[in-house]
Amino acid sequence: MNEAEKMIEDIMQAKNLHTLDQVANALGVTQAAVSLWRKRNSVEAIKRTLKKRGEYTILNNFQNSSNQVAQNFGSIAQAGQNEDEIDKLYKALRAIAHALGKEEKLKEFFKNGISQLPAL
Repeated sequence: MNEAEKMIEDIMQAKNLHTLDQVANALGVTQAAVSLWRKRNSVEAIKRTLKKRGEYTILNNFQNSSNQVAQNFGSIAQAGQNEDEIDKLYKALRAIAHALGKEEKLKEFFKNGISQLPAL
């Protein structure tokens, strides 16, 4: 599942929607647009549409998910889990940061916080 699909799934859950047509109607776009977002992993298009529609609660939920992943990443790293698990979490965190346009903030997080983690 790509990031756009995850975002669309989250929108469906947040708004109690069951079909892509319902998502399209709720966001004021066509179902073809929603399908293209999924196919092309168009996270930025989804975010722009949510902002235009004033759907800041959903956007904030995406941000909170990003923060939770960061906390989980730090917890696993501190617990000394294996490198494969850490790598998977790092990739997920990078994808979320990209989806939210927060790549620089993620770099800063690691630049400032990595020195506090125990050696792996």
